[in-house]
Order: sequence, then C-alpha cells, then structure tokens
Amino acid sequence: MELYEEVVKIKEAFRKVKKDVVFLSESMFTTEQNTDRKFRELSEEIEMLKSKLANIEGKETTKEEEIVGNSLSLKFHLSSCPYAKKISNENIEHFQSIHDALTKGFQSCACVRDN
Repeated sequence: MELYEEVVKIKEAFRKVKKDVVFLSESMFTTEQNTDRKFRELSEEIEMLKSKLANIEGKETTKEEEIVGNSLSLKFHLSSCPYAKKISNENIEHFQSIHDALTKGFQSCACVRDN
C-alpha cells in the first residue's frame, strides 16, 4: 500500500508541474507578443521623432535671428520670439545652430517648430 501511495503522490506532483509548465509557456508567449508590439510602437515613435528632428534641423534662420536658450527651462527660441526677449541675462545661452541647442539637451519652442 505504501508504494501505491508514493506513486499517486508522484503522479500528482507531475500533474502540478505540467500545469505550471503550460502556464509559464502561455505567459512567455503573451510576454513575447507584448514585447513585439511595444518594440513596433517604439520603432514608429523613433521614426516620427527623427522626422520631427530633421524638420527642426532643416529650418533656416535669417542672419539677424539667433538661437537663444533659457538655461532654467532648457527651451530654445528664435531671438524674435516674445519668450526669448524675457530671458534674463544670467539665464540666456547663445547657440550656433538648432542642432547645437538640441545636442545640449534643450527643447525647441513652438516659434522654432512653426517657422
């Protein structure tokens, strides 16, 4: 009788392990699908941001317009922007180009994006 009980316990243990393996396999499949979906979404977002960056970098400013940034807000503006005129002397940064401002971690004001 002892041997029979041991066999029953072993069969029950294997049944539980099989159930766990099936659950983990399904979980891995779902996780893989979610990862693929998220990867596609992020790839699309990267492409959109690259396009926006190319548009911003492609904008040309006139000789009299400078690119100025606020070191507190980390935003950059065209010198003709009303917000640029409000930047205090201690917080103003001058940039050679839009690319230079972006490289230093500044974000563009709408005045740059809309021009």
